[in-house]
Amino acid sequence: MTGVPAARQIMRAPVGTEDGKDRFMHKGLGIAALVIAVIGMGVPVITIYIVWLALVLAALSAFLGNKAFPLAATLVCLINAFLLSPSVGYS
Repeated sequence: MTGVPAARQIMRAPVGTEDGKDRFMHKGLGIAALVIAVIGMGVPVITIYIVWLALVLAALSAFLGNKAFPLAATLVCLINAFLLSPSVGYS
């Protein structure tokens, strides 16, 4: 197991380096995107802006390598924007 870094080496590695490989940043951004997308379902007036914020965070998370959370956040945003948002009908 010489090629596998220990947990302490990964935790101490700076974000963006070969040892760190953004292991924690992409999951955090994906979870934040999903949480913001779900919170946006309960805010009726500024839903579109919250959806855009969640989609930007989901895109950043996807570019860093995460797949599950950005997909879930995107689906929640689409359902929110097209089925639950009264703002779409007014714009």
